[in-house]
Amino acid sequence: MNQLPDSVIIFGKQYSIEYKDRPSDVDKDGRCALWGQTDYWTHTIRMYAPPKFSGVEILDTLIHEVLHIIAEELKFELRKEEHHEELGLLAMALADVFARNGWVVPGLVNGRHGESPESEDPAPLAKAESDGER
Repeated sequence: MNQLPDSVIIFGKQYSIEYKDRPSDVDKDGRCALWGQTDYWTHTIRMYAPPKFSGVEILDTLIHEVLHIIAEELKFELRKEEHHEELGLLAMALADVFARNGWVVPGLVNGRHGESPESEDPAPLAKAESDGER
């Protein structure tokens, strides 16, 4: 499998995944630029994932959104806005562990659609948080 996943099942609910080339297209309301957004009503995850992004960058954002869903379903404190930074750091750490230990689909780690990455280092890029959701 060299393509990005188009869905994920969490607690028996299937969430479709949409990839956007512009962060302004991630926000369903078009109000701000976001890294990722989950719509709990339509079970849709929208993510900023331009072709230049590495698989690890995409994995980081996907894990971040999955953690939002898990936190919401289990009513964890991480679902609250004041814990958003902690959730982001946890997602970054998990993406790094999964990538460094080969626990993810090779096409996702090696490039967006299976192409070779520019760098061999799978460490996630330290990204500044944008306003709103990740």
